[in-house]
Amino acid sequence: LTEVFGEGRIELVPAYLLLAEANLGARRFPQAEQFLTLANWGLVKSPEASDALRSTLRRNFGKLYASQGRNEEALHHLADDVYHSSLMFGPEH
Repeated sequence: LTEVFGEGRIELVPAYLLLAEANLGARRFPQAEQFLTLANWGLVKSPEASDALRSTLRRNFGKLYASQGRNEEALHHLADDVYHSSLMFGPEH
């Protein structure tokens, strides 16, 4: 993928998120964290990225950290997930 789009591109973020989710489901936490870090880098370099992508990234970081017993970090990321979700849908949903 990086050969097509280049490293850290926003176009790669959805693929990285899917790969991270698959690795989370398989309990391969180091690989999941690696893909989440790559997705995060793409979002950092793209301030115009959607709140949907940011929400999904934070939710997956929260799941990862909760699975590892890193509860404070999980709580922080899950709170960011709620924030970005509320930006997408508004507070009344």
